[in-house]
Amino acid sequence: MNDWDKDNLMFIMKSDYQTFKAWMEQATEEEINYALQLIAEFKKEQAILSMSIKERTGAHYPEVTDFTQANQVLDKFRL
Repeated sequence: MNDWDKDNLMFIMKSDYQTFKAWMEQATEEEINYALQLIAEFKKEQAILSMSIKERTGAHYPEVTDFTQANQVLDKFRL
């Protein structure tokens, strides 16, 4: 996604309702399809980034399934 596309995506995402509604009313079908493609590409990029972060942090922070020790510590503060 180039800078032009990113600027257009930011307009779509950050516009208030009235501004976006006004844009939608004047936009051509081609412009709306372009906007939908930008949103889809952004969501795809975010999904890839999210998976990458999970993979990197998973190696450093393994999933905890045994909370016995944590519960023992917390029991001291429970009434």
